[in-house]
Amino acid sequence: VERQSIHQDIRVLESYSVETGTLAQPVHANQHVPELLSNLPQSRVEPSDGSPDVFISYRRSTGSQLASLLKVHLQLRGLSVFIDVEKLEAGTFEDKLVQSVKRARNFLLVLSANALDKCMDDLELKDWVHKEIVLAMSCNKNIVPIIDQFSWPDPGRLPEDMRDILKFNGVQWVHEYQDASIEKILRFLQAQNNVELPERGVLS
Repeated sequence: VERQSIHQDIRVLESYSVETGTLAQPVHANQHVPELLSNLPQSRVEPSDGSPDVFISYRRSTGSQLASLLKVHLQLRGLSVFIDVEKLEAGTFEDKLVQSVKRARNFLLVLSANALDKCMDDLELKDWVHKEIVLAMSCNKNIVPIIDQFSWPDPGRLPEDMRDILKFNGVQWVHEYQDASIEKILRFLQAQNNVELPERGVLS
């Protein structure tokens, strides 16, 4: 875990908690950034193949803050996390993103408000969120939707190649109970395979 990066993200977490009127866990109101940094894993060993534990896919316009918040929570619990805003190196953006999805063990999909709107009628696969979802499904990744102020679209409006995303069980993000939400996410990440349900489901 790079401390400079997470230092910035913890500031995002603190700001998020103030804006939503919630107290993020395990970050307490009287706990400062230095204390949080001291709680980070001291001997985190990255996989030799460079595979992160988690890839976070999100819609920048409505999901970037929650994506950063999830990254902090997961890193504080010792997981390596890929989020495109900081990890992509030199090279073609699309190629790097594809390789990052393929290497990741798990795929968190932040379903924030209107997150799938640009995927609707995107038959030419031009939208990045659409591309990431299709790739994750084709690679049989452990896909965990994180649902926050999201309204499920009419399945018929989504391209057929990503329609099955509506069948995956997901975790409802509860601002007032962030720690409990993270624990539910961790249970999904520990599973060998994500279970596809006949009807879309949400853990409350």
